[in-house]
Amino acid sequence: MVPFAGWNMPVQYAHGIKAEHLATRNGAGLFDVSHMVQIELSGSGADAFFERLTPTDIGAVAEGRVRYSLFLNDTGGVLDDLMVARLDGNL
Repeated sequence: MVPFAGWNMPVQYAHGIKAEHLATRNGAGLFDVSHMVQIELSGSGADAFFERLTPTDIGAVAEGRVRYSLFLNDTGGVLDDLMVARLDGNL
């Protein structure tokens, strides 16, 4: 276990990384991201603002849908990955 944002997170489980990898390849994997930052953007400039931070066509994200994207720095370098959802017209 390692500390992460006030939580104890497992680095790997008892049977090791290879067993986890094979289980995910042969079945399914689930990762709880509920501990990560969530923000809501709203207002008339929300889409344009978000498109300055990501290479994603935010206007194409339909209501109730989620799109995987990247968070970029001012030179286009990748800072992190993220998921953006359009809910009740907001991002």
